[in-house]
Amino acid sequence: MNSRNIEKHNTYHREHRQKLRLETLMHYSNGTMTCACIGCGINEPRFLTLDHIQPQHLTEKPILAKSFALYGGLKRYGYPEGIQVLCMNCNHAKGHKLEACPVHNP
Repeated sequence: MNSRNIEKHNTYHREHRQKLRLETLMHYSNGTMTCACIGCGINEPRFLTLDHIQPQHLTEKPILAKSFALYGGLKRYGYPEGIQVLCMNCNHAKGHKLEACPVHNP
């Protein structure tokens, strides 16, 4: 594969991954692409993440993929329930078992 074809290949896959990520965020935020944390309102896609509402080890079928494999897996399984969209700050606060995100609820 020459360098021109490699660049086309990489561009195609980068655009495909971005489209799949945005599609998944839109689905799990009911079309608003906004953090689910009450009072947050972050809607910049670069700062949004997917969050398991319950810890993965408590769900029947944990989805163990990471990053873009996760987005493809969620789509392949028909976007199963138990996922929400959070901004990185709210997701991190939840992961550390804080009662509220200190950035949005000081």
